[in-house]
Amino acid sequence: MGTITKIPDPYDPCYCQSGRKYKFCHYQLDKLSGPERFKAALQMYLEGWKTNAEHFQNQNCYDWMASQLRPFQPKQILDIGCGDGAGIIALATVLEGSRILSLDDNSSCLNLAKERCESIGLNPDLINRFSVSTNGQKHQIATIQNRLRFESRITLIEGDILWDDELLNFMQALPKFDAITVWLMGTYAIKIDCANIARLRAFSEVGKYRRIVNQRAYQLGDKILKPGGLIHIVNRGIATDRINFKELTINEHSELSAGTTLKMLHFEMRDYKEAADNTRITMENRLLENSVIDNKTPLALSSVISIKS
Repeated sequence: MGTITKIPDPYDPCYCQSGRKYKFCHYQLDKLSGPERFKAALQMYLEGWKTNAEHFQNQNCYDWMASQLRPFQPKQILDIGCGDGAGIIALATVLEGSRILSLDDNSSCLNLAKERCESIGLNPDLINRFSVSTNGQKHQIATIQNRLRFESRITLIEGDILWDDELLNFMQALPKFDAITVWLMGTYAIKIDCANIARLRAFSEVGKYRRIVNQRAYQLGDKILKPGGLIHIVNRGIATDRINFKELTINEHSELSAGTTLKMLHFEMRDYKEAADNTRITMENRLLENSVIDNKTPLALSSVISIKS
């Protein structure tokens, strides 16, 4: 994304290329600065994602995602992006004997995920380890060292696979994983202002952040998965042309996994509906500028499972 030369009008597209109107994206955050802005961004993402997650649950999407792994019965799972905890609960329910290490860079999401797990009798271990410093609109994250552990059936860790070297080294030292899940990847609105990932230019185009995370997941899988271990990535997409949707998805994952020993094993898609609430976290809109995704736009979840040779 280039330098911002003009703050948009509230109903113009947001400058971050999220596809949302400025009023429903960075508008409120740009009135804040420093720690208040950072905390508000984390909470705003959580509130939006709760809307999405409830809508997905009403359509049994999380159970569908977890069921894709049932034939393989993975015992040790790395979950990248815990959201509000709905995915963790689906994994723990469908795969009863599994142990789950779940990561998120959003402490608000981690806290709610812990509460939701506890409400159904699961007792996750939560490890907060980020220390955030701010400079105007920018923020940088440091980690509190030597807190990492994976001793409980479900462990929630504040971490980020894009820059968190201590976390990456910790996971490589653990017994090998059976599966990695990356379901419906998103992040808080001002991640664009995070100094830790500035060199990646992860928000310079629509969908780039998601693709970078997925690519890093493939690269990480090469190091921490057992032979025969799986990576399961689920994304949202526009399915006006289902054949083209499948082809584009398969080609993208072939590019993202290039240079690793992971090869696509299974592709599946299912229709779903987006939540109508304007506070939801919107999906990437790769349609023409000013095009609209509404209740009549055909949408699908893509499920890609790749296996390590």
